[in-house]
Amino acid sequence: MPDPSPHPVTRQDVFAVVRSRILVTLPHLDEANISLSANLRDLGADSLDRIDIVTAAQAELGICLNAEEFTGVANLAGLVEALYAHGRRP
Repeated sequence: MPDPSPHPVTRQDVFAVVRSRILVTLPHLDEANISLSANLRDLGADSLDRIDIVTAAQAELGICLNAEEFTGVANLAGLVEALYAHGRRP
């Protein structure tokens, strides 16, 4: 009998969601430019784009973070870690 519980989300899963949200918001962007060391501003995202990307990623992952939880996030690795850590909370 298959396990009915959902599989845990990995950091790679979170990065895939973030990457897909970036590509939806910035369709002109070459996917090869999206790496964990990149930041949204350098990828061409303005402040509204960044809000859209983060909000859509949270919605897709089924989590909601306060803006304060993104303090100090400098790149996509930091964003992924913030989303991943929040998603693992009980």
